[in-house]
Amino acid sequence: MTSFVRRHRRQQADAPRWHPRAAGSLALWQLGGEIALFLPTYNTRGWYLPGGALERDEDPEHALSRELLEETGLRREPLRLLVIESVRADPARGKPAGENYIWQVEPLTHQEWDNIRLPPEELKDKRLVAPNDLGRFVLPTLERRIHMALKAQAAGTTLYLPPSH
Repeated sequence: MTSFVRRHRRQQADAPRWHPRAAGSLALWQLGGEIALFLPTYNTRGWYLPGGALERDEDPEHALSRELLEETGLRREPLRLLVIESVRADPARGKPAGENYIWQVEPLTHQEWDNIRLPPEELKDKRLVAPNDLGRFVLPTLERRIHMALKAQAAGTTLYLPPSH
């Protein structure tokens, strides 16, 4: 676990206890300036960044690598943490409050993209989307996350994103 994530968690000590289901690790995965998005089979909320929930006692870096391998068959390690986002609880969906981590990973090659085989029980489609077209494919909260991650990537920093209203 990066020292930044450990330090952030210590600073949040007065917050509710971190819960594995409440944390997600996502990849800002790019090919030629476009963002890789995937369409899950398990919900109807639209396209997502690759990645997923942390398992019990799993650190965010390992969760990202594991999820990318499960979803795409490709091995990637996180290069840099771009965004830490606080997420409000969503009782209607049974989701506790938590955090999302968005990571920069090594860009895709055209051959890798073409050879991704989606696990049919989890993902049903993939697409590359230009940053200016994200609003056509993703929920506003994800569009906000991606634009903040692109901003952090360009600035060479990590940004904290408070919960959206």
